[in-house]
Amino acid sequence: MFYLIFQALSKSRATSSTSQSQLPNSFSVCRTLPPLRDQHDTPYYRSKYPWVRVLPSHGHIKASIQISDFRVVETTDLETEHAEYMYLIEMRLDGRYFSRWRRFSAIARFVGLLDKNEFQQSLEVWQLATGKSSRQEVAGSIGWRSTTCTELPEEFAHALLAECSNAHLPAELLEYS
Repeated sequence: MFYLIFQALSKSRATSSTSQSQLPNSFSVCRTLPPLRDQHDTPYYRSKYPWVRVLPSHGHIKASIQISDFRVVETTDLETEHAEYMYLIEMRLDGRYFSRWRRFSAIARFVGLLDKNEFQQSLEVWQLATGKSSRQEVAGSIGWRSTTCTELPEEFAHALLAECSNAHLPAELLEYS
């Protein structure tokens, strides 16, 4: 498979972990996640992601998330040829910074796993992000691209963070492929 990047709208920070001095200051939505409930929540030290295992299970965690950048990539192989958006998902948990580039299709698969009763606001925002993606709008409107490619996915990430009771689900968004 061959990937060609057509466009990057802002500088990219694709590192998996960054030192404190390199942390972006532009996180607009932050919240404090409560300590895990012993009987109901999986302790962080049992996470399948090593970087989550260091989080304190019995303390409050400051959390923030943003989608700060996107790229349009072309995938060419023998079976398909198409373009797809990739998003830079950035998260800060307990003072640690993490970021990953994720394809739109991976985020869409992640959204399909969300409980419709528990994450109503997140799913509503996601519907807005995906409901306006006709080819005519893509081809004809720079404003559509700005709103759909940056603002709505970031609003989804903010709604998800607001509805989460712990850091497991935001971590899953960051790692889901």
